[in-house]
Amino acid sequence: MDPAVPAEQAVSKLELPKPVVRMSPSELANQVVGVPVWLWVEGSSWAPVKSSAAVLGALSVAAGQAGQLVGD
Repeated sequence: MDPAVPAEQAVSKLELPKPVVRMSPSELANQVVGVPVWLWVEGSSWAPVKSSAAVLGALSVAAGQAGQLVGD
């Protein structure tokens, strides 16, 4: 058996949490042109996650963690 099989299955089961983006001033407040806006991501969005898969007695564990959030 190819050891990549359980590894690929474990990776495919990883589910990174959806990032929670916050801003200041609040998105609910009236916005003013020319005033700086601060954006950040809640810490729980960066928590590591793990997943595992076993095929014919071969166990693979995959771990992942968000490292960057890009907006447009």
